[in-house]
Amino acid sequence: MDTISDKRIFCRKLEFQLENLNNDIQKLKALDELISHYKLTNISKAITYLEMQRKIMNSNEDKEIELNYYLNTAFIENQLYNYKESVQFYNKALIVIEEVGTIQEEAEALIDLAGTCINMNMIDTSLHYLEKAEQLLKGFPGNRFDYRILCRKGFINLKFGVLSKSIEVLLEAEKGISNLKSLSNKDHYFRTLILSGLGKIYELNNEPQKSTEAYLKVVKCCQKVGMKSRLSWHYLNLGKAYMAEDNIHDAILYLSKSIIENNDINEESIAGSLANLGYCYFQLNKLNKAKELYNQSYQIYKKNKNSNLNNLSELESMMAQLFERLNNHKKVINHYLRSLKYAKKENNFYQISFVCLKIANYYELQNFIKEALSYTKLYISFREKSELEINKRKIRELEIKFEIEN
Repeated sequence: MDTISDKRIFCRKLEFQLENLNNDIQKLKALDELISHYKLTNISKAITYLEMQRKIMNSNEDKEIELNYYLNTAFIENQLYNYKESVQFYNKALIVIEEVGTIQEEAEALIDLAGTCINMNMIDTSLHYLEKAEQLLKGFPGNRFDYRILCRKGFINLKFGVLSKSIEVLLEAEKGISNLKSLSNKDHYFRTLILSGLGKIYELNNEPQKSTEAYLKVVKCCQKVGMKSRLSWHYLNLGKAYMAEDNIHDAILYLSKSIIENNDINEESIAGSLANLGYCYFQLNKLNKAKELYNQSYQIYKKNKNSNLNNLSELESMMAQLFERLNNHKKVINHYLRSLKYAKKENNFYQISFVCLKIANYYELQNFIKEALSYTKLYISFREKSELEINKRKIRELEIKFEIEN
């Protein structure tokens, strides 16, 4: 297809023709085209067509269709956060590729599988798959998979906090994708990954303007192509970037979009957007509105058994600040103690020390010197543990950097 618009028109025509196709092979090929498009733009439709394909495929033995079914299912399972299932289908695909696939198809599957492994924190396994993909592609210099490998390596470095190396690799990946003559939907998908990675690095480096610019490019790319499955997260990231710039107006705009235009099966992005939106209204001194949004966020976090407890800890701290402004001493302490409880459950020494410092400062303001001293001691103790943890992580970072470069 020449343009994204051409691809959309083609898929709409194909959907109309699908009902009139009597030949199973023709139907399977048409469904394969539709799934390949919608897995990046409308995951609900992709799942519907995938199920139709599975039912027809059971009575046919076309290995190419079987391969694409496994690859598409693996990709969609990853998008649905079903990482174990995603790995299983990638492995099935790799078996079929050995029979009928090409070197490029095997390399692409390995790069995608590496991404799922990164999501599962299986870094050594991910590096193994990337190395294998690189070996396969040695005879194909300057191919479009090079920047995808760089993207994955950039995220591995980012995951371990090796920001200088991560930004170097992701910028190289961005340059690589910019040099392509035309971009497929999947190229656009990888571009959103690269840009969101850069946005996160700038955020961590305390460069809010650069972070905002990167996240804004991600959102525009998603809107251009029609990629919706992760758009809520991108709106949340952009909203937080505007908050860091003290641009409350645009922060509220994009955090609201994250909630209203959510197409993600995972509600964590909604919860995060509600919490940050609440903090925006807290800054505007609209305390009732902030309280309402905090409560909505809390309900979503509590409903999800897999919620990150660090998020709950931060939310409880926000609620404590709100009641501090309302001069409700009992609720301030209750929320700070709950914040501390969640941080301890997550075994996050940095967050524990942060909450202890908040409590110590609050007690000092209230002239409860004994309590303030007690929490100051806890703050110092957990800060030391946090620093020790950071030093251990730095050693691991150097090990990972060595593994990637060698």
